[in-house]
Amino acid sequence: MRKIIFVFLFSFNTICSNAYSHTGEQWLEICNTKDINPNFPIMRHTCMSYLKGIIDMEKFQAKRINEIIEIIGSSPASMFAPAVDSIVETHKTCLPKNVTYSQIQKIMHKSLNEHPERLHFGLSRLFVKIMKETFPCKTQ
Repeated sequence: MRKIIFVFLFSFNTICSNAYSHTGEQWLEICNTKDINPNFPIMRHTCMSYLKGIIDMEKFQAKRINEIIEIIGSSPASMFAPAVDSIVETHKTCLPKNVTYSQIQKIMHKSLNEHPERLHFGLSRLFVKIMKETFPCKTQ
């Protein structure tokens, strides 16, 4: 049973690998493209939809992390504690419950414009980094 949990735990990190992800630069380019027809703002919707997909993915991962912690435990005595801590540290974001997609889009846009040295990274990685900087988790 422990072997199965161990394999499952370490395979979890592969879920987060970028099969394909827009870079920060590609996403900003989409967001900054003016729509030809203002009555059909496809670029604006594409920009927001891509971001919503990343947010949904992060919410799903948060649920999976909590499930793993429930299954194997996160007590320091657990042999999996270092791996669990690493996964939580890498992927956990603490978005306020009342934050809107529009607010997140503005935060992402502002941060990417202020940090052009980050633009070559995948947007999903940038999302986690920027949200951790903007909404740090409270330590208990």
